[in-house]
Amino acid sequence: MTVASLSRLRRDLTRQNQAALKACLLLFLLALFLLGSRLPAEYAKVAAVQSSWRPEGAVPISFSDRWEVAPDAPAGLAIALTALNFWRANLLGMTFGLAIGGAALSLLLTAPAVERALGRRGFGGVLLGAVLGAPLNLCANCAAVTSEGACSRTRAPEAAYGIVLGSALWNIVGLTTIATLFPRPVVIARIVFSAALTFVALPLLSRALAHTQTLDPAGVNLAVPVVSWRDAGVNALYDWWRSCVTLAGRLLPLMIVATLLAAERGFFIGWQPESEYFGLIICALTLGFVVLGQGLRRVAARYAPPYEIVGYALLTFAFLPTFRDARAATLTWAAMLALYTLARWLYRRRWATLPALLALDMALLSGAGWLLPDGRPAGSALILLGAAWFQGLLALWAARGTPFRAAPDIKSIQPAGVVAFISGTAALMIASRADDVLAIAGFGLAALLALWATLRRNDIAAWSALVFVGIALAAAHRFFGLDPRWSMAWGVAEALALCLLGWGLDFVRSRQAGDSPLAVWGAPLSYGPLAAGVLLTAALASSQFERSSLPPLTFALATLALVFATTAAQQRRSEYAYAAAGALVLAGLCQIYDWGFREPQWFVLPGGLYMLALAVCIRRFQHNRQAAQMLESGALVLMLG
Repeated sequence: MTVASLSRLRRDLTRQNQAALKACLLLFLLALFLLGSRLPAEYAKVAAVQSSWRPEGAVPISFSDRWEVAPDAPAGLAIALTALNFWRANLLGMTFGLAIGGAALSLLLTAPAVERALGRRGFGGVLLGAVLGAPLNLCANCAAVTSEGACSRTRAPEAAYGIVLGSALWNIVGLTTIATLFPRPVVIARIVFSAALTFVALPLLSRALAHTQTLDPAGVNLAVPVVSWRDAGVNALYDWWRSCVTLAGRLLPLMIVATLLAAERGFFIGWQPESEYFGLIICALTLGFVVLGQGLRRVAARYAPPYEIVGYALLTFAFLPTFRDARAATLTWAAMLALYTLARWLYRRRWATLPALLALDMALLSGAGWLLPDGRPAGSALILLGAAWFQGLLALWAARGTPFRAAPDIKSIQPAGVVAFISGTAALMIASRADDVLAIAGFGLAALLALWATLRRNDIAAWSALVFVGIALAAAHRFFGLDPRWSMAWGVAEALALCLLGWGLDFVRSRQAGDSPLAVWGAPLSYGPLAAGVLLTAALASSQFERSSLPPLTFALATLALVFATTAAQQRRSEYAYAAAGALVLAGLCQIYDWGFREPQWFVLPGGLYMLALAVCIRRFQHNRQAAQMLESGALVLMLG
């Protein structure tokens, strides 16, 4: 025998030693559970049903309450005591399920043949799982722990599901009890249903949900070093312990959540908390899971994420039970704000800012409904306006030092900016019921967008600011009771004011060295007021077909002429001067038609003088003699006529 063959033989013997020890451990735990706990409990249940004697609790085949829950107990205390009663009643079975599952998982680490057997597909895998699960006599909850340990390393789920159904549906004690208590048709129907569910539906479902990768939760190598029997026993116990910890880390988070949710809804007792407490209870559960996860990160980091993920998944639905109570909604949204802020700080995820700020908005709105129940509904828009300003400033602070982008991509978008947009939109929608609040909200959002456009060099924000200014001005006109025609005419005058503001900003920018943040306002304050003036004047002119009053149109045309003239001087382009002259002539004609020819000098002489001054400016500064001569001729004809 060569040295290589001798080493291979010793390695095989060592693996067989560990497999034998682990198999003995598995059989010992199974026998201890069946003989010491499960079978005596089953016999006691059968005796309780067949006689008048009842075990501790009030209902047969149930668990007894160790801690009584008073009807007037606080919500948190009642849920905690109910969950503790359930955990106490199932502690023994779950502990044995975890221990047996850990022993099965540790056996798979050194017994590839067992792993291959449990990996069988189709009917064979289901049958093997049912045969293995039937002697366990475990409920579905406890059998799930064992099946997870036995089959977590296999690709096929048939054996895992077969163990659960075999233990719950095919254990001999359960079948005997059913046969004793129920008539024969019920027993036959029970067996047929169990067979169809186990051997027909389960293989089809398993094939649809089959795993695509092999899981290795223990993270150990199947290769076993050459050790003695004593060391093999120590290694077997260590593998069993580590397998139990692996199963606990996988399964306990969801089981704890399921128990607490069931206790919250009063599934195990007659007590049920008031609906407005549910949101705060979920927030408390989330905080507990986060604290537990942070503790696990220091001792076993890989077991922490399930607790934290489940906690924050629950938090998403915490607000649902609080719609009918403003106070509970305020407290719940405030708790959600604190928890999402904690997530932003703990996990360094910047997008956690988004739900936190949304929770802030909802907390403010709910607080207004709670503390000011008789306030104006439209006043909530001012609360959202303040929130939008806070979120916008927060987004500006977060974006400091980042490069300016003409078209921002998804990575450069600030979560606070997204929430500020949502808050501003909601503020406008709520404020649409009252013109005064709408005007304030419009001006406030326009100022915020103007600040963002200036500091971030953003053209879209600059143009959007002009839109909000228009909305605010229209609301202000309605609030002060202006006639719709005069409202449009004054809108042209306000466009002229914006045009003059843009000219002033251009003058300031021309005196600054380097890249000025005011450059972003060049196009919006030049072409925006011009477009607004033209559209408003056209709308006003179209309305004159139904009304004979011309003063609003005359005022709008004269002001539009000033807008064109200001744009011509600012842009140094003669076509705007021609448009100004045309608008001025139309204004004069409207005035003459409306007032007659008795006092035309009120408009004709000032208009002619303005056109002469404009011609002089074009001739001197732009050196365009042809345009200047046309304006001078028009002015002379207008004044002489």
